[in-house]
Amino acid sequence: MPLLLLWGIVSSPDLLPQPFADFLYISALIILAALLGLPFFQRRIKGILPGVSRHLAGLLILWQRPQRLLSVIGLSFCLQALGMGSVALLGAGIGIKLPLPFYFVSLPLVLLVTLIPISFNGIGVREGAFIYFFGLKGIGAEPALGLGLLFFSVQVALSILGGVAYAAGLHRRSIVDKR
Repeated sequence: MPLLLLWGIVSSPDLLPQPFADFLYISALIILAALLGLPFFQRRIKGILPGVSRHLAGLLILWQRPQRLLSVIGLSFCLQALGMGSVALLGAGIGIKLPLPFYFVSLPLVLLVTLIPISFNGIGVREGAFIYFFGLKGIGAEPALGLGLLFFSVQVALSILGGVAYAAGLHRRSIVDKR
């Protein structure tokens, strides 16, 4: 998501008011720097916080296999882009005409606000964030609320499908043929 944020901000810096754009730009750079500096950080805290160091060592397994790391980053990039693109398609379907980079910049903020633990599963908070951020671009409250509810309903539907697949035991099957 930080890479998509940077792409959205760099491609269209005027999508959000300056404080938000600056916050997103700095946050994305900090996250990327932290990920790149993770091996160094893990070595430095080995003696100070051994428990934290062990957890970080588990994360660093991917650093030992750069091809897998790039595969994971690429898959994550595609998944996030598809998710944000699907929200853009939902928005276009209900008549919201905004440029694609706006979704790549505003949705991480909406998702961040949704994490604030003041409601069950972010219900109401997410929709309020949609209304606020889309209102900055002149979109009315009704279409923004509708998009927020559509986004949530898609998440719920996909979660139900995943729950059914999990209950059916599909998570135990391998996608690789074991001969």
